[in-house]
Amino acid sequence: MLARRRTVGEIMARGRWAGVKSVCRYAKGGSVQKATERLALGVRLFCQEMERELPRILKGEVGVTVPDFSAPPKANLVR
Repeated sequence: MLARRRTVGEIMARGRWAGVKSVCRYAKGGSVQKATERLALGVRLFCQEMERELPRILKGEVGVTVPDFSAPPKANLVR
């Protein structure tokens, strides 16, 4: 669908999808995955660390310093 290789109807028949909305939700997930894969490794690692630390960040237990992504990847948590 995103690459325009198949029509929505073809995707629905191939995957036994019940409705067009389901196909669109599936396609959105795929586009998010592709965008994530295009991110630089340092950015992905930083995002993964922030996801793990989010509860502590929201509680104010740690602060966050966003690294310079042109440098080697490293997330800086202020403890």
